[in-house]
Amino acid sequence: MDKRSRRRWREQGEGRPQPARPSGGHTRQPRPTRPCRPSGARRSLAEPREIEEGVGLAVSAFRQGQEEVFAMLVGSLALRWDEATVASSEGAAGSVTTAAPVPSIIERRLEEAIGTAWAHGWQPADLPRAVGRKLSGRHLRLSVDAIAGESRRYAGSEDADPEWLRQLEEIEARVWWNSQSDHLGCWIWREGLDRADGLRHALELLGALWELPGLPRLCVPPSEWGHSAGSAGGGRGGRRAVRGQGADPRVLHRVRALLAKAESTTFPDEAEALTAKAQELMTRHAIDRAMIEPDGGPGAIPSARRIGIDDPYASAKSYLLHQVAAASNCRVVFSKDLGFSTVFGFDSELDAVELLFTSLLVQATAGMAAAGVDQASGARWRSRSFRQSFLVGFAVRIGERLREAAAAATEEAEADHGGRLLPVLMSRAEAVKQERDQTFPDLAHHRLGANDPAGWTAGRVAANRASLGTGPGLETARSA
Repeated sequence: MDKRSRRRWREQGEGRPQPARPSGGHTRQPRPTRPCRPSGARRSLAEPREIEEGVGLAVSAFRQGQEEVFAMLVGSLALRWDEATVASSEGAAGSVTTAAPVPSIIERRLEEAIGTAWAHGWQPADLPRAVGRKLSGRHLRLSVDAIAGESRRYAGSEDADPEWLRQLEEIEARVWWNSQSDHLGCWIWREGLDRADGLRHALELLGALWELPGLPRLCVPPSEWGHSAGSAGGGRGGRRAVRGQGADPRVLHRVRALLAKAESTTFPDEAEALTAKAQELMTRHAIDRAMIEPDGGPGAIPSARRIGIDDPYASAKSYLLHQVAAASNCRVVFSKDLGFSTVFGFDSELDAVELLFTSLLVQATAGMAAAGVDQASGARWRSRSFRQSFLVGFAVRIGERLREAAAAATEEAEADHGGRLLPVLMSRAEAVKQERDQTFPDLAHHRLGANDPAGWTAGRVAANRASLGTGPGLETARSA
């Protein structure tokens, strides 16, 4: 921010003589909640162009770490909002600022930034997760509201992507405020903030959205829906034109019931048996669907889905996802810096993988906590190394059990479908691999540490402790 712009905004923001700083300290006089004006004279309000400039300068100051400049600009924008409110209440409805107030400009900027993020590969479930990691829960809630406001332009479209709409529902992106009111003002009131603090959160969110890196496009963004045939389910750059059907809801209901029992039981053997049964059921369902539409059906085209992976022990949790996905012939790439893994597969398998991974993570977390309580007292049992080793050992053991269940289901299906089955499964596996390689052409392979024998053993549930030194591998996206 140059000196001329800073001086102009300081002069416009103050607009009146400022109280002298006390000589004995650094305490400032509190700013009035409403602007002070000489009686009988209305001070001219800022033009929309100046507000636009102020928003841009504030966001730039935030991104550059200029805290004092950012605070000054936030205060100036809050003052203009105060002035517009007073002017409107006193009958100045015809003023330019009332037609284009500070909150409206910021809301529009937020929606524009979100639309740009969609064009650069982000999806509804990704944005709040990234905002929460970088800023705060309050910023996350504001981002969800901004997504809800932006989605009003396309949510009712006939060309809307069902998976996109599912993600909007998942993050609870709903317009809860009155359409005649400005959203930012309603959000500030709901959060119990004053205007200056609310503006600070909004401008910080806008700065974070501007800094988002580009991601591989897993689907066509809303701005391109309806521009080409079948684009709603399209893949990167429109290459993949049709999205397959997800898993049969009846199958998912049965799987959920099995996993709910597995989560609630206190007997490890019973939990493993129920989980294996769920995997067997999902594998058989996927095979039957593959045989129905092996060549030209929509399910014959692989897709991808991002699943959030939170700290702590994010790498070990992603490895658990890798094991679950591998049993369903899916591939996983972990993006550690962004806090998610990208799973490649067919839509019916992706539904099952996400469901099973969520359940197993609950079981692993409960088992890890129980292991820390049951063992002899001491910090070692609750150390980071113990927990990391537990999760890796748990993932390896789960992978073994899931592969056994999948193999049993495949053998049973082969008896029904005969020699046609193997070529179909090989073709689908190759299609998934190609989709992953084209999306992430430059992958790095990392080793996970599992150096605590007690944690490894507890995680495997009395299995052997092989390969403790090097640990299993995990494919990750290379950092730019």
